[in-house]
Amino acid sequence: MSNRLSGHTGGVRCVSFSPDGNFVATCSEDQTVKLWRKDGSIVATLKGHTGSVFALAFSPDDGLIATGGADNAVRLWSHDGWLVERLTGHEGTVYGVAFSPDGQTIATASADRTVKLWSRDGKLLQTLNGHQQVVNAVTFSPDGQTIATASTDQTIKLWTRNGSLIKTLSGHQDSVQTVAFSPDGTELASSSLDDTIVLWNREGSLIRKIEAQSDGVTSLAWNPNSEMIATVGFDKTLKLWRRDGTFLRSLQGHNNVIWSVAFNPDEQSIVTGSADKTARIWRLNNGLMTRLEGHTSDVNQVEFSPDGQWLVSASKDRSIKLWSQSGDYIRDLKGDRSWKSDAAFSPNGQEIAATGLNGTLQRWNINGTPIEPLFEPGSSAIQSMAYRPKGTYIATAGQDKQLQLWDTKGTLVRSWIAHEAPIQKVAFSRNGEMIASSSLDGTVKLWQTDTGKFLSSLVGHRGEVRHPQQSWWLDECDRPK
Repeated sequence: MSNRLSGHTGGVRCVSFSPDGNFVATCSEDQTVKLWRKDGSIVATLKGHTGSVFALAFSPDDGLIATGGADNAVRLWSHDGWLVERLTGHEGTVYGVAFSPDGQTIATASADRTVKLWSRDGKLLQTLNGHQQVVNAVTFSPDGQTIATASTDQTIKLWTRNGSLIKTLSGHQDSVQTVAFSPDGTELASSSLDDTIVLWNREGSLIRKIEAQSDGVTSLAWNPNSEMIATVGFDKTLKLWRRDGTFLRSLQGHNNVIWSVAFNPDEQSIVTGSADKTARIWRLNNGLMTRLEGHTSDVNQVEFSPDGQWLVSASKDRSIKLWSQSGDYIRDLKGDRSWKSDAAFSPNGQEIAATGLNGTLQRWNINGTPIEPLFEPGSSAIQSMAYRPKGTYIATAGQDKQLQLWDTKGTLVRSWIAHEAPIQKVAFSRNGEMIASSSLDGTVKLWQTDTGKFLSSLVGHRGEVRHPQQSWWLDECDRPK
């Protein structure tokens, strides 16, 4: 999190970055709209609404700001905060506003079950009737030819630019709160109080449904390159998703419902607005993404799954923990109570193995179910283990100075004394044809996997070698000479 924007005396109901990304606008239940610089300093407070303000939008040319609220009115403001025009005609609260891509048309959504289209100078052009309940949101497609609306009646409707109904989309089980076209114009995303977001193609066919928030999704936003979606909701979290539905991470900081979310055009930050009366700007490129807390002693090893969606950690606190990519704790993998030295995913990502000081190697399915039987290489502590990339062997090494190669059924294939002191780490080359081992004897040695034949010794360290890495030098050794 980079900045906390404090100043409203009511919940922050909507947020938006200016098209140039240099300013943030927030609207609030305190009947005001505030303009901020990205550093959190206030530029102006826009006063004029006589009820809570629920919606705002910048014009594409940055010249106007449109706002709507509980006084049933839409107001147009200059970028520096001067009231330009007041649009009247709705008979209920205005919950959504949007500019067309050319900036010449303004669409407004209301509790009176209608959407109205206005010219930039405030003339009413068209009223769209069709929803059976409150219309919560409205948006234009990037080419400006399609309008999408979302309603408490659990539907999304697609309209032509001149107001003709194209199609009604049904798929949500509760009020649809937000609807937004992807910036590339190929998909439409909707969020609902049924805890989901739904992705639709341009023609309105359902692509996928994502269980997004645990207690209703109040808003969503696409990032500018159409590859990421941000969602917020009653669970007080900001969550990030890939376009294909893959969960990326969860960010916490607000202490009440988050009502709105928007990406900066530069893709480096996100702004959220909450019932806790603050807006927050979150940096996406900060160095420390997530802090994983739960172990009570030294963490000896961490490793991502092959698909990058999971992380496993091994600790001296005698536990193996599984985490999501975003840093959320998933589960402990139950096993013996020895110190844990190493942990790794199988090449297909469906299995986790871990070593301990009691000389055993344990395995679990990704769901936490133990795999029987447990490997029992010996009584000496196993410091390290590694799966062969092709998935046919597991290598183990430790205090007894031996390298041991096992098949995936637990049968010992071969074993040999590899060093003059305990082995600290083993690693396979990327093609699986070699094994590297490092030892307290100060050497790294390379071995042929299929025969156990000694290939070479890497000498030069003046002390213990604890961790060779499957990296460029092993790749170089892989290459035919």
